[in-house]
Amino acid sequence: MTIAADGRLELLAAAPRVDMRVTLNSPSFVRAAQLAGLTLAPTERALDGALTVTAALRGNQDTVNLEADINAAALALAISGALDDPLSAPAYNLSLQVNHPDVTQLLRTVGVDYRPAAVNLGAVRTLADIAGQPGRITISRIEGALGPVNYVGDAAADFTGPRPRIEARLNTGEILADLFLPFRTAPAAVPRPPAPDDLRRKAAIAGRKTRSTSPRCKASTGASNLMPAD
Repeated sequence: MTIAADGRLELLAAAPRVDMRVTLNSPSFVRAAQLAGLTLAPTERALDGALTVTAALRGNQDTVNLEADINAAALALAISGALDDPLSAPAYNLSLQVNHPDVTQLLRTVGVDYRPAAVNLGAVRTLADIAGQPGRITISRIEGALGPVNYVGDAAADFTGPRPRIEARLNTGEILADLFLPFRTAPAAVPRPPAPDDLRRKAAIAGRKTRSTSPRCKASTGASNLMPAD
């Protein structure tokens, strides 16, 4: 893993300023997560991939503008916005964009062995505005798609009181549940043995056929015994 930074950081100046660009590269996002104290266990080794993080910070003690792009294998995150009063009472106003081409692959990448009935559920796409400060967060203008399902909504959380308070609203389009259910292989059909009543009916039918053919056999036999008189 490599980390590179260039720019200017003046924290001890009378008017602190920052103007920096930071780049992080790793051939394995799983390994990078481990170094950060996080555990990721993709269901398949091939789902691990490169991690690239690019971030730019520009501003002063009042406001710092942030732009960051994070790419981990097929997952792409883009973050932009501002940090207000970063040194005294930090507050943030950010825009978030998340994209991944395959929702099933995304879940397997984070260790969920998900195998839905649908062969290809589709992509993951999310846009949202995030604002808050320590202990409070508001997520507004949420919109996106999870495979074939579109959604919009908002959410808010407050952890400053004696009891956490969380509110959320999410509206979705039509959800075809059968597409998301786990894939099941249909069991092979087992032939049903004939019931006793079926056997009795077959035996009765066979008996009637035998009786109906017996007279013809006797008549034929009788005719063959007739001999002409001398």
